[in-house]
Amino acid sequence: MQTFVNPRDPTNEIITQKIIEWIRHKFSVSPEIEVFVNEISCADPHCVCKETQIKILQVPILTKKIAKPLTFIRKWDIELLQ
Repeated sequence: MQTFVNPRDPTNEIITQKIIEWIRHKFSVSPEIEVFVNEISCADPHCVCKETQIKILQVPILTKKIAKPLTFIRKWDIELLQ
């Protein structure tokens, strides 16, 4: 399955930075702590979609997953994370 490619952001740099900004705000993450956002294949073999994995490198490491491709993530998806 081919996912949407934004012609204004073909490498997903803009949306990745927005997601990191939303994560920092939602979880009160300081600028010194690294936040990684990656799009990975879903672990379920029946899943045809990609999911977005977010890692906050603090102690302990916080990992969140959203069952959507990176380009489909919006601010309300981040707000719904626990």
